[in-house]
Amino acid sequence: MALGFLLGFYLVAISIALALIAVPFLEYAALHRVHFIVLIASVGAGATILRALIPERTPWRDPGPRITAAQHPRLFERIARIAGQMGVAMPTEVYLIPQMNAFVTERGGFLGFGARRVMAIGVPMLAIENVSQLDATLAHELGHYAGGETRLSGVIYATRRAMVATLVHLEARGSGLLQKPFGAMLAAYMRITQAISRQQELVADSWSVRLAGREAHVTGLGLEQTHGLALEVFVQTEVEPLHRAGRAPANVFEGYRRFAASPAFARVSSALERVGSEPADPYDSHPTLAERIAFAATVESAPVPMDTTPASTLLDDAAAVEAQLSSTMAPEGVEAMTWDDVGDVWATHARRSAVRLTTASPGFDIAALERALTDAAETARVAELLVPSLRGYQLPDRFARSRAAVVEFGACWLGAVLAEHGWTLTAELGESVRMRLGDTTLDLRARLMAVVDGAEPVTALRAVAPDVLREGVVLTLTDAERPSPTARAPTVTFTRGKPYSEVSGRLRDLVFPVCCARYTGPTDTQYLITITKEGLSIGSTGITLALYACPRHVSNLGYVVRLRRHDKQTDQVVLAVLSADYAELIARASEPAA
Repeated sequence: MALGFLLGFYLVAISIALALIAVPFLEYAALHRVHFIVLIASVGAGATILRALIPERTPWRDPGPRITAAQHPRLFERIARIAGQMGVAMPTEVYLIPQMNAFVTERGGFLGFGARRVMAIGVPMLAIENVSQLDATLAHELGHYAGGETRLSGVIYATRRAMVATLVHLEARGSGLLQKPFGAMLAAYMRITQAISRQQELVADSWSVRLAGREAHVTGLGLEQTHGLALEVFVQTEVEPLHRAGRAPANVFEGYRRFAASPAFARVSSALERVGSEPADPYDSHPTLAERIAFAATVESAPVPMDTTPASTLLDDAAAVEAQLSSTMAPEGVEAMTWDDVGDVWATHARRSAVRLTTASPGFDIAALERALTDAAETARVAELLVPSLRGYQLPDRFARSRAAVVEFGACWLGAVLAEHGWTLTAELGESVRMRLGDTTLDLRARLMAVVDGAEPVTALRAVAPDVLREGVVLTLTDAERPSPTARAPTVTFTRGKPYSEVSGRLRDLVFPVCCARYTGPTDTQYLITITKEGLSIGSTGITLALYACPRHVSNLGYVVRLRRHDKQTDQVVLAVLSADYAELIARASEPAA
């Protein structure tokens, strides 16, 4: 079926391309003349389709550190035992990854012949599961080898890449009409192959139930779903903010264990249970948890005793493994920290944010904060000073984003001012940063949100500490914190072109606006993308940029922004940007605040 789709897609695409190229010849044969516009449009579109069909070589990149039996003999003995029970060969390569996930694939070879089997195991799974639950996971993943589907996964992904590349190339040419048949083929292909994938997951589940037991399989599935979503929340709310503050936890997973034992986890997990109960989507690659549990009940299996030994004991020196993986999750150049240092980190971050607000808006006091929270125009003005990526952003959630920026920096300003008058900052995992003086504890962000939501009057802020928060009281800056009058303004230039426009300037000065909607769709997340001269890269060459994109289109960002030149000595960079509007917004967002 996979081969049939591959051949069918290429046959249709080549037929359309050749038909387009043949249009001027047919016109000449029938009318003995050729319109120049018809010649350029039809031949160009046909050539674009043929160019997109040329497979792009995707280099292999290790998903995490590779491990060996000599390093972790107990884990490999477990894998070998289960593989032997199933009658499948051991994976050639085993990797550890920082996600709450496990997978198998094949690399190299052709259509499964000569390929090396690869298995990846998530360290967070080892941290939360017992040995029997890990056995269930390993049996499920090895079940994909037993089913043989990994042999053709390369064909499925190659076909998908070719379809996406064709659509992107046609979009770059503005060929809206030609995009429709290829878009319909991609949608149909995704629905059918994802339905097959869901069935394959259930077949693999049957191995898990028979070898590890129904209890281990079902409880393991529940743990993986709840903790998988909770780990994402933890990384977004606890780890990534630290990265933005210039620090990185030396052991992310130690922090997650603390988070999982905190009262905050109970609130998060109850909310995530509702997320996990959402109905199935035809584009999902896996069945829902309810479907998998229901299927497990139909599988005939003998009772298997549960081994409740922590799965982490299968690793030699688990703490060192976790520290190694944590280092791969951190951006380059950030300083490592322990979780006991979180309070000091947030105190430093609050001070820096407060200084930034004060220097961007000299004389900022409680009255200025009240205006920024309640006046829409002032909210937008202050937010653009603090978050330049909001310049030019016009989607309906613009005010919400601007308000969130004012609340964030305003809370930091309040905290820094209160800290100058004897208050101390406290920070606990899963909880908001708070200020404390004696028996009084304040959640500053919550108080500011209550004001902007109308739950409290704006004058309530002054009542927090009336002797401190009064008009005219500003943050006292040190000489080092005051801006230099000779500071050089960044210079970023924009040159309109077709099909690509150019943005030039120092890499450190570039600010990428929150504007994925200008060329793809609503923005959800900021991604760290490696850009090369060819486009998006999964290798280590090129430069890494923080670009906003919706998850649906992030794989196409390499076609949207490409690297033309980068001088490492001067930090000068030239980017080719597919959308002229987006290129212009980059230049606007990178302008120094007035």
